[in-house]
Amino acid sequence: YSFCTLLRIEMSDDAEIETVSAKELVTEPTTEPNKKEAEREADDEDIELIVDEDPILSRETQLDEWNTDFGQTKVYFDGRAVFGADFNMLLCTISLIAVPVGLFFIFVAHYPFEYIIATSLMIMSLSSLVMTGSTDPGIMIKQPPPLSPPTEITRDNEDGTIEKWCRTCNIWRSERGSHCPYCGNCVHKFDHHCSWTGTCIGLRNYRFFVTFLLTTSLLALFISVCCVIELNRASDDDNSNDAITRFFSGANKSLYLAPIILIYALCILCCVCGMCFQHSSLIIANRTTKEDLRYVERSYDKGVVINLTEVFCDDTPSAIKEHLKLKKSRAAEGATFSGT
Repeated sequence: YSFCTLLRIEMSDDAEIETVSAKELVTEPTTEPNKKEAEREADDEDIELIVDEDPILSRETQLDEWNTDFGQTKVYFDGRAVFGADFNMLLCTISLIAVPVGLFFIFVAHYPFEYIIATSLMIMSLSSLVMTGSTDPGIMIKQPPPLSPPTEITRDNEDGTIEKWCRTCNIWRSERGSHCPYCGNCVHKFDHHCSWTGTCIGLRNYRFFVTFLLTTSLLALFISVCCVIELNRASDDDNSNDAITRFFSGANKSLYLAPIILIYALCILCCVCGMCFQHSSLIIANRTTKEDLRYVERSYDKGVVINLTEVFCDDTPSAIKEHLKLKKSRAAEGATFSGT
């Protein structure tokens, strides 16, 4: 998973390519236009003159049209739900958690506390997964190509940070931000693009992602322990002295799916728990996955308490939600003005 993440991060900077559009000139033989065509051409010239006389209006119209482009990201309910490019993978991940837990309820769980604990952990895991996949990770609003592009790709700020020019989004992005080629957007404090959640992991949804890793690890651990206990309980009637034979003798009875669920839970536990420990160390050091894999020397460590506060208590507003709200208010004002 770390190798795939590194490949995605390496591709994030290579995706910033400046595109230039070319126009083909087609020469046609000159013919004498009729009266209607002449009148139409005169009207078109008048419209062009009006637009040219008001360049501010033309620029605002261009901004409104350009800023509606959020790349591969899908925006719903005025920015309250923001899904990434891999929405089908998000549904796949939900099924990979819900289906094994359902089989655990049917074939393994017998005591009320098993149902209560497993249900609580599953709800927390799925809810944090959905929040990760449907929350704006910190997308920066794209801008149209500037009239005079900057000559340098980096600039220094007064607070000591360095901003980098993105030639794809035409914006100055923050120092810890990066452009994701899969979603087609620049993201604040970009960590990585996670295919399992279907979106980028950034400033605004990182806390939900870490919560998902923690609750999924606890869920896999609890199911593994319950499977081992049930297999041992079902094999108590076996007179064999071989521990391995006694252990798997439960699979020959009503618990034939318990070993499969146990192996599946252990695989999930090994993968997710390792990522949970990795991101815990990154949070303590206030680093991202991209910065860790690229061995960025600059330190952003502000102390354990402040680092934890920045991750789990971040209240940065969504730029998409604010932009759509502003655009909606402008549209309402324009409708009111035209009505009066």
